[in-house]
Amino acid sequence: MKTSLARLLSIGLLIIMTSIFTACGISAMQESSINFREHTAVNGRVVGSVTFVNTKPSHRNYWLRLSSKSTDKKIARRNSTSVVFSANGLPKEFVGELERGQTYLFTEEMMVGDYDVSAMVFIRPIGMGTEYITYSGFSIPFSVQKGKITYIGNIIVDESIMGQDSFISYKNMYDRDINAMRKTYPEVVWTRALNDTTRKIEFNEIFTLEKTTE
Repeated sequence: MKTSLARLLSIGLLIIMTSIFTACGISAMQESSINFREHTAVNGRVVGSVTFVNTKPSHRNYWLRLSSKSTDKKIARRNSTSVVFSANGLPKEFVGELERGQTYLFTEEMMVGDYDVSAMVFIRPIGMGTEYITYSGFSIPFSVQKGKITYIGNIIVDESIMGQDSFISYKNMYDRDINAMRKTYPEVVWTRALNDTTRKIEFNEIFTLEKTTE
C-alpha cells in the first residue's frame, strides 16, 4: 500500500512539474555564457533564427531538426540535433528575442561535417494526448567547420498556410541576427561567422506532412 501511494505521489509530482514547465515560455537561447574560441575549439558552432509570421502561436512547441548527412547511420544519429522553441502561457504567446517575440535566435555547438535543416515539428496537446505534425519537404544545406561559426540563416514559418510549400521560407538576415547575438553573448566574436549568401531553401518533389498523436 505504501509503495502504491508513493508511486502515485511521484506520478502526481511529475505531472505538476511537467505542467509548470510547459506553461513557461522557452527560448532556444538557454546558455548563460558561451566559451567558444577559434584556436581551441574542437567542434564548430552554428547560429541562426526562426521567425513566426503569425502574432499568436497555433502550437505549444516547435522543433527545428538539424540533420547530419553522414552515410554512417550511427554518426548521423549522434551528430543530429533539434532546436526547441516554445510558446508561453494561456493564451499562448511567442517569447523570442526579436520582432516582438516572433523571432527566436538559436546557436548550437556541433560536430564537424555536412548537415541540413531537414524538418520542422509542430507540437500541441490534444485531449489527453499530444499531436505532432512533422513537415520534412524541404532542405537547407550547411557545413560545420572546426573552430568556425556558421550562419545558417532565418527560417520563416507561416502557420496560417500550413500544408503549402510556401508556409516555410528562407531569408538571409545576417546583420540583424549577428548584431543581436553580439549583445546576448559578447564574449564570442560573432562577426567572424561564415555567411554563405548563396544558401537557399530547397523543396523536395514530394511534399511531406505527417501527423501523429501519442
